[in-house]
Amino acid sequence: MFPMNELPVEILWSLLKECPRELRSVNKQFYRLHNEMYKRKVSRLLSEVEEREFWNSVLRPLQQYVKSLDFLRKNSRLIVSAEGGTECIDDSWYVIYNALLGPLKCENRLVNSPAGDSLDYQRPIFTGHCVVPPNVRCRINAWFYIDNLDAARKLATLVTEFRDSPYERYQTVSPVPYIADFVTEAGVYCFNLGRLPKIDSQTFPATLELRLVERSMTLPNYFESPSLEFLGYDFNNYDRRPWLFFRIDRIFKSTLFNPFETQLSESLVRFDGRFQLPGEDAGTARRNKLL
Repeated sequence: MFPMNELPVEILWSLLKECPRELRSVNKQFYRLHNEMYKRKVSRLLSEVEEREFWNSVLRPLQQYVKSLDFLRKNSRLIVSAEGGTECIDDSWYVIYNALLGPLKCENRLVNSPAGDSLDYQRPIFTGHCVVPPNVRCRINAWFYIDNLDAARKLATLVTEFRDSPYERYQTVSPVPYIADFVTEAGVYCFNLGRLPKIDSQTFPATLELRLVERSMTLPNYFESPSLEFLGYDFNNYDRRPWLFFRIDRIFKSTLFNPFETQLSESLVRFDGRFQLPGEDAGTARRNKLL
């Protein structure tokens, strides 16, 4: 029997395509081949867009995002980076491929929509943009820091609106009614909002606008109170069984969202060019699209 490292590369490729997750961790050779396989996948993905424009827009945010994951995977990354190439790109094609397709978390970085009239109670509490996989029903979850149980009662009035084009009408998702009745202590909470419909996108990337809206007569600055703080959205499926919410300790509040992931998501939205990011006028959006 041949040792695995003596098998022809063609056979190793065939084996890897059959079970990539299992074989990529067998040895360094399989890990490098797995990285090369995803480089080809990214290349096919980028064949749909102007590649030079893409790299001009997204190269640095991608590198920063990959680098931010070194606390988890630096040793793995160095297996490939030792062979040269662009650091945090050529050593991380699997990470890059999954990041480009999404979903990427949508963090509340306290960038609010422009203030309207003081009587405009429908002004969004938060507006953000993210990348989601095309033609897949993603789960969506909302994260809050709740420091005051009285403030938690306002959760029932919150609605998350979303759309995949600035010319579409908003659709909505929200927690189940009376969810606040189950909140019995302070902490960081994740609420299951259900699933988004399939985003029928024929282009890459598939981008989405999300906004949190309060549907009662509450002043727009109510949620700036530290007693109820909106942290952001993620798209993880935390359990195969049905669930409504879960709580984690407040000490994890600052570790939930990776700012470099949010920065990458915004760069992809900017590259896509369909949405104007908060704080960015139309002229800036056009210039960013051309850079």
